[in-house]
Amino acid sequence: MAVFLDLVRDVDPEMAQTLHDSRGQKPFTVSYLLGDFPGEGAQEVLLDPEKEYALRVTTFDARLGEIWKKVVLPGVEGRRVRIGRESFLVMGFTLEEEPLAEIYRRHIIEGRGLSDRLVLHFHTPTSFRSGRSNFLFPLPRLVWLSLNKSWSMVAPVELGKDLHVWAEREIKVSRYELRTRILHFDRYRQVGFTGFCEYRLDPSDHERLRVYRLLADFSRYAGLGMKTTMGMGQVTCHM
Repeated sequence: MAVFLDLVRDVDPEMAQTLHDSRGQKPFTVSYLLGDFPGEGAQEVLLDPEKEYALRVTTFDARLGEIWKKVVLPGVEGRRVRIGRESFLVMGFTLEEEPLAEIYRRHIIEGRGLSDRLVLHFHTPTSFRSGRSNFLFPLPRLVWLSLNKSWSMVAPVELGKDLHVWAEREIKVSRYELRTRILHFDRYRQVGFTGFCEYRLDPSDHERLRVYRLLADFSRYAGLGMKTTMGMGQVTCHM
């Protein structure tokens, strides 16, 4: 999260401070470093100075996205940034964007002949916080609650505050392949899971099928679960 806020702070200090101070879920995600690590799996992560590494950043807030696209990215190539204790030279970037209105149009307005199955792929360790407990399985209630909260933060159209209650009744896990992984932060460890999970959607209301699919598609920008600004919960959906 620090490198993201540092880049935003250089062009909009007020927004960076607001993002830093806000509690709970934030409208962006940041992966950990992606690439080939010597001795991967060890507690101390090693870097190969001859290799390139990537960082995946997403945002689902329109104003933040415009600042990132028009101001931050044009000036980032060739710049050095600090991630943890290391300094990295930015060699380049790729940009993918899709307005929330387009996701809404595709699924809610134009959606027809919809499949009742979808697969979520968990690329970085994912975990859900509910009450005082962490859950290491993508239960439908937890998945769609997390996504609906993210959507409600920025979208003008509400999808229903009790959607996760319906999801618990109408969405079933049909198959999965998951494994636990441990992330080592500076002062603590966090357990999460990676892999995939397939869901069968059987809503009594056809409109709710469209909403379930919309939010699942939205997951690639919103992330899932806890600590999505610290590398966790990077997700994509296949329908």
